[in-house]
Amino acid sequence: MSDRLLKFLFHDAPVRGEVVRLAEVWQQVIEHHDYPAPVLALLGQMTAAAALLAANIKFNGALSLQIEGDGPVRLLVVECQPDFRLRATAKLRADAPVPADATLRTTRLKATCASPSSSTRACGWPPTRARPAACCCRSC
Repeated sequence: MSDRLLKFLFHDAPVRGEVVRLAEVWQQVIEHHDYPAPVLALLGQMTAAAALLAANIKFNGALSLQIEGDGPVRLLVVECQPDFRLRATAKLRADAPVPADATLRTTRLKATCASPSSSTRACGWPPTRARPAACCCRSC
């Protein structure tokens, strides 16, 4: 298995898209962590989203996605470099176990683009109400 980012375009239609497959890089990201399955699933989705977003923006710098939660998962962070090197981590609350069927209720989402040669640009959504993390990449 290898990592792959494939862009596609439908001729004669206003449709284009991308597909990402993270295999080797994902194994490298998680090999030193023992996260519960629900945390791995969400961190994997965020990692794929970061790769897709980074491939679509015209920016030569790092893209970071950060989600704060108000439950057992305190923080999820994914960073994608311009050469598509990826890092991902999760911070869990020590006193709150993660149930097998858990979903993350987000309280804050932040996306940051940073470049050594320019200023950092950030886009964040202030905490208003907790919402499922899946809503962060689309409208709820």
